[in-house]
Amino acid sequence: MRINFQLIIASIFAIQIGFGAFAQKANVNDAALLMKKYNPMAGLDASKKLLTKAKDFIDLAAVNTETAGSAKMHMYRGEIYFGLIEVAAMESASTGTKPNEAIIKEYEAIAKASFNKVLEDPKKEFVSDIQTFLNYRSNMYFNMGIKSYETRNFEMATQLFVEAVEVKSFLNEKYPDAEFNAQLCLSITVDSLLKLKSFDEAIELANVINESMPQNIDILIQLVKINLQSGNIVDFDKYLNEVLTLNPVYKELYYALGTSYITLHHYEKAENALTKALFIDSSYEDAQFKLGEHLFNWANEIKYQAGQLDYKDPKTPVLEERAKEMLHRSKELLEVYAIKNEFEKNVFEILQKLYFNLGNKEKSEEHKLRILICSFLDENDYTNLVKYSSQAIALYPNNKQLYYILGTAYMDLNENENADNALSKALEIDPAYNDAQYQLGAHLYNWAAEMKKEAGQLPENDTSFDSLIEKATAMQYRSLELLEKYISVNPLDKTVLEILWSTYLKLGNSEKASEYKNRIEALKN
Repeated sequence: MRINFQLIIASIFAIQIGFGAFAQKANVNDAALLMKKYNPMAGLDASKKLLTKAKDFIDLAAVNTETAGSAKMHMYRGEIYFGLIEVAAMESASTGTKPNEAIIKEYEAIAKASFNKVLEDPKKEFVSDIQTFLNYRSNMYFNMGIKSYETRNFEMATQLFVEAVEVKSFLNEKYPDAEFNAQLCLSITVDSLLKLKSFDEAIELANVINESMPQNIDILIQLVKINLQSGNIVDFDKYLNEVLTLNPVYKELYYALGTSYITLHHYEKAENALTKALFIDSSYEDAQFKLGEHLFNWANEIKYQAGQLDYKDPKTPVLEERAKEMLHRSKELLEVYAIKNEFEKNVFEILQKLYFNLGNKEKSEEHKLRILICSFLDENDYTNLVKYSSQAIALYPNNKQLYYILGTAYMDLNENENADNALSKALEIDPAYNDAQYQLGAHLYNWAAEMKKEAGQLPENDTSFDSLIEKATAMQYRSLELLEKYISVNPLDKTVLEILWSTYLKLGNSEKASEYKNRIEALKN
């Protein structure tokens, strides 16, 4: 366990550490009396002195024949030695000196050995005690990691999530959520450090995480990236072989290699690696975009090289043809990517320039319009979104995404009928368009609720009451039809399940309401 002492000290002062009631045997009891007084807030010297005395007593109990095999003694012994690690963290943080790694490892081994004795005890009498003791600390680190992530302190978040994993390991348990978060934050941190060429800092952090979470393929890929970009070929080969041993067809490896080779201007190697990723998974969207972007940029460099040559140079037409061929390959990849990422501005910016370079003015203008639409989406400018989406639809009347964007904009402008018409048109083009099924279903559900509320506010005996209720009910049934199609593809969407349950309940269909209520309850288990 590689303890990050700065993190430990921060967390210790954030909590009050309790060790519970101790056994009645003399040495165990003496240790207990001392530990009841232990409070990190009392200061480093006092805490260290108290824990050292407690250690002396518990060490005697550990070799005493009466108490050596006691599960209770091992529970307290594990907690005391864990406390000693925490105090070592306090000392390191306050003095700025590195801790004695040998002593820390000794304390860790003793704590783990005693906790294992408790876990292996057939009576399981004190298992819940150590689970409470350790889970409290592990969950604390996890929550601190979430807060660091939310404030974009990804390096701190990485280390906090790893601490959560390491504390959990004292129970011989995994912490999958913390492991996933750690590798995610590590990836973000490494990318930032590589941009700054802070290779030593990146490798140090990645090595610590790798030690805590060995054989994690995504962490090993980070080590591959770092060593490749820093020029450490020996370690690059080492970690590359480790990844290939774990999974020789792991597409994320080839994606990482491709992006790193781009950074190093090894363009052919980048192309080969990203092509390999797509060979493994032809629908791998990250690789589609990255290879398409790479070929576009590479083609522009080749075209520039051609432009620097004398026009009579025989290399000129060869380079120009090569650049053109790359642009066509880039176009094919990015058009496929754009179908499923219709709101991603970056891809349309590349496609607009690409088509312009290929002399296709019409397609270039189309993508310029899509760039505007994406910009208005980002800015929540729904008035202009309606204007330019309508212009785009006039040019491309069979584009379901444009109708979806238009319908969503009308929703935000509270133009309910226009929203209904636009989203219905998207579904007319593609009846299985899942996003539009959800959007129109949710829109009709909310619109029906507004209409019923409006009806409820009418004066008594108002003749329009019945027609409003009838219209709202018809909308509810339309909403149900759409949302049931959506939920068949997305069966775990709790929000939609709750809408279906409540709507059927209001419409008096207890059988269907019960069906969806049971599905909601099943998600909780």
